[in-house]
Amino acid sequence: MILVALAAVLLWRRKARWSFFALGGLAWLVAIILKGVISFYLNRPVYFATQHLPGAISGPAYWLYTGLLTGIFEVGLVLFLVNAVYSLRRATWQEAVAFGIGFGALEALALGLPALLTVIWGLRGILPPAAAMPLMVRQGALLWALAPVVERAFTIPIHIAAAVLVIYGVRVGRLRWFWLAFIYKTAVDAVAAFGQIAYGLHTPGHLWTIEAVIALLGLIGLWITAAMQRQFEMLW
Repeated sequence: MILVALAAVLLWRRKARWSFFALGGLAWLVAIILKGVISFYLNRPVYFATQHLPGAISGPAYWLYTGLLTGIFEVGLVLFLVNAVYSLRRATWQEAVAFGIGFGALEALALGLPALLTVIWGLRGILPPAAAMPLMVRQGALLWALAPVVERAFTIPIHIAAAVLVIYGVRVGRLRWFWLAFIYKTAVDAVAAFGQIAYGLHTPGHLWTIEAVIALLGLIGLWITAAMQRQFEMLW
C-alpha cells in the first residue's frame, strides 16, 4: 500500500506543483476526521433504525448510509475546498489529477503504515503475540496480503476521477459534475459496506469478489479521468 501511494505521486510529480498533492492530502485528512466523528455518533442509531425496516431493504439502507457519508464528506468537502482555494478553482487537468493522487495516496499511507509497523513490532517482540500474530499470519498468505495492495491501486483512480469531476464542475459552474462524483463515490463505499457487513470477507474467495468490483469501479475511474482531459483542454 505504501509503495502504491509513493509510485502514484512519483509518476505524476513532474506534471503539477507539490501544493496540489498537499491540498489533496489535506482534503482527505479533514474529510476522514469529520466522517469519523459523525460516524461515531450516528452509526449505531442508524444501524438500529435500519433494522426496523422490511428485511429486503434494511441492509441496503445501511450500506447506502455508509456510502452517503463518503459522498458528503469526501466529495462535499472537496467542493468546498475547490471553491475556497483559487489555484484549485483554476486547476488544469494535470493539477486536478495531482489533487486526487494526494487525496488517495495519503489514505493508502494511513492504511499501510500501521500494518507495516504492526508486523515489524511483532517480529521484534515489541507487540504481544496476541496483537501481532493475526495480521502477521494474514500477511504471510499471498492472497490476503495482495488484496489491500490491489485495492489501493484501484481506489486511487477512484479518488482521482472524483476530484477531476468536482474541479471541472467548479470551473464551468455546473453542479451536475459534482453530483456525478457524489454518486460515484457513494456507490463505491456502499459496495465496500456490503462486502464487510453482509457478504463477509472471511475467505479469499469472498474477499477477491469484492476486490473485483472495486477494481471495475477503479477502471471506470480511469476512463472518467481520461475522458475529462479533453473537457479541460476545451476550456483554454
